[in-house]
Amino acid sequence: MTIGNFVALQQRQVVRLLAYSSIAQAGYMLLPFALVSANPVVNQDAFAAAVTYILIYAVMTLGAFAVVIAMARESRGLLITDFAGLSRRAPVIAVAMTVFMVSLAGIPPTAGFWAKFLVFQVAIQRGGIGTALAIIMVVNSVVSLSYYLAVPKQMLFVEAEHERPIVAPALVTAVAVLATVAVLAVGVWPELLAHFPPLSTLVGQ
Repeated sequence: MTIGNFVALQQRQVVRLLAYSSIAQAGYMLLPFALVSANPVVNQDAFAAAVTYILIYAVMTLGAFAVVIAMARESRGLLITDFAGLSRRAPVIAVAMTVFMVSLAGIPPTAGFWAKFLVFQVAIQRGGIGTALAIIMVVNSVVSLSYYLAVPKQMLFVEAEHERPIVAPALVTAVAVLATVAVLAVGVWPELLAHFPPLSTLVGQ
């Protein structure tokens, strides 16, 4: 969590930013495995939280990289500053990217908030090492806000050097829109994913 976040803070290229943020996200996913104890109820809740996090992260990342693919046609290096004024140049993918960045940061009402909340809740219930890890998770989540929100800031509040519209491929736009709907839907109705964790082998055992 800590290494991924602090390296991501130094990145100016969006692909590298997402790559290093994924290291931090992997830390959040692995946290429940550190909570394993002799209590089967705690173990089941921990594995359920991990499975839910993985599912939500997969959707968020799929959508974010769909937007990156659309933007890569404009700029190969794709810096954060290349997203300047995107809300006017390509409003659909700008809204989608804002949702993904906010969700990755764990801000409600998005699926990413519930992913982190479930892990945090299980860690607090575990006590001991769980409480310490929960505190570290919260601190890292706060740190991540600065780089996750840097992209929406460029899209919404910074003027672009040119106002040429960006036309994204239809398939890429469709993926981004569907992922956005999924992230928001789970954010508002988190019970939509409630039946998936019990289906996993880890939880079942």
